[in-house]
Amino acid sequence: MTTFANNQPLALKSEQRFTAGRIGLVAGTSLLMSTLALPAIATSSNSGDQGSSATAQATEVTQQTWDGAKTAANDAFIKGRLVTAYTLSEHLNPFDIDVSVKHSAVTLRGAVSDDVARDLAVEIAKGIEAVTTVNSELRLDESLASDEDMETSDSFAASFNDATISARVKTKLLWNNNVQGLDINVDTEDRVVTLRGQVETESQSALAEAITRNTNGVSSVVNELQTS
Repeated sequence: MTTFANNQPLALKSEQRFTAGRIGLVAGTSLLMSTLALPAIATSSNSGDQGSSATAQATEVTQQTWDGAKTAANDAFIKGRLVTAYTLSEHLNPFDIDVSVKHSAVTLRGAVSDDVARDLAVEIAKGIEAVTTVNSELRLDESLASDEDMETSDSFAASFNDATISARVKTKLLWNNNVQGLDINVDTEDRVVTLRGQVETESQSALAEAITRNTNGVSSVVNELQTS
């Protein structure tokens, strides 16, 4: 039998070399396949992340578009109601007032005949539902008012002032615990306040008269209160 220095048979040594070669080939192939698979896994993961990001961006854009449309519709609704209110008012000319609305905030531009008309335009705007703020840039132009308009405006201003005085007096009477404010009727004409109704004592009548007389804007008081 042919032998080598290690006294191993030739066939046995050949088989050992073949086995070692197979093991090395399998290991190398496995390593190569693992290396090739890593980019594919990473690419798949990145594709999933990109898809999720794109979906999120599309959803956000859609929501922003929807919110913008709702805001624009609400602004248009407010403007329409305000222009209609000015048109129906006998004390304002809607063609002289420019109305703009942005995010429920109203801006008034243009011209009105006097301070009363300007205040009226602002108060009407504040009374519109959903309006958040009112910015008045209205200027005064007395040439817009005719003689009849001036007379009407003065009459309206006086009525508005009398109504304001009545509200002030009524509020002060209601807040005072020593008078029966709910039982007192307050009428104001040309800043003259008339008190009517029932109170329990003459002292309450005198107190109600004093409260009224000390109210801002009152020129005189007519006390017609009756004691029960």
